[in-house]
Amino acid sequence: MAKTTVQPELWREIGRGLAGWHASKADVSSSGGQLDPYTYWTGEKCAGYLANAAEGCFVHDVEGRVDAAAFSHLVIVGPMLSHRLDPWQFRDLGEPREVATPRHSITLDQLKVENPDIHSLSQVGIGIFAALQRGIGARCGWVRDGAIVWESA
Repeated sequence: MAKTTVQPELWREIGRGLAGWHASKADVSSSGGQLDPYTYWTGEKCAGYLANAAEGCFVHDVEGRVDAAAFSHLVIVGPMLSHRLDPWQFRDLGEPREVATPRHSITLDQLKVENPDIHSLSQVGIGIFAALQRGIGARCGWVRDGAIVWESA
């Protein structure tokens, strides 16, 4: 019988918050890794998140760029990213819905005024998530051909 190899799903979001790098994909998240190759404390070589990122993966970095209180507020009170939603969709308790007005950048307070059903237990698509990151001043980019192409400020 032939052995079947299943390709693991690639990362669809990589970010650096106040406590280091993390990555996510549908139903899986990881934290404590690095963007680039590194050696784990056990001596094991790790490829880093970027080596396993999907084409078009969203990357955001807040280190040294945003107010810690604004970032913490977004993480604690803001909605959660879902890779199962379309970019401009959100879900609270029911079916997915579109945001009132898709925006390149938005603050959490603006988003909640325009979409009162979004709260800390809501899930949002990558378009909304990226707009919220830009809204706090995060450096944002996308993986293209295995490298990060950062958006201009």
